[in-house]
Amino acid sequence: MTPTSGSILGNPVKRTEDPGILRGEAGYFDDLDVEGLLHVAFVRSTISHAQIESIDTSDAKEMPGVVAVYTADDLGLEPVQGFAMVPAALARPPLAHDVVRFVGDMLAVVVAETARPLTRPSW
Repeated sequence: MTPTSGSILGNPVKRTEDPGILRGEAGYFDDLDVEGLLHVAFVRSTISHAQIESIDTSDAKEMPGVVAVYTADDLGLEPVQGFAMVPAALARPPLAHDVVRFVGDMLAVVVAETARPLTRPSW
């Protein structure tokens, strides 16, 4: 196969980083020790379609190391059109608001001092 110029799409790409990764010599962003760094985790829906009646974030806010917890109501962000080829009528909010549309839809964002796993909320 002869690579075509101008794009990596459909063309073989030599992965020069693999030897360092496989030998454990590569550095990762998570290896950096950055003072004041905060971590973000998204709480995602386990339900494929549902009306959101309320989201209780009080337990999460009280956990040690948690700096903030946000839902769509807290942020008040307008829906965004993720891809140019998708009609504007299909724009979605960054966090689910009123309706969960699919498993994995983002319900809330937790900002914390560490990335340690949080226990799954009971909602």
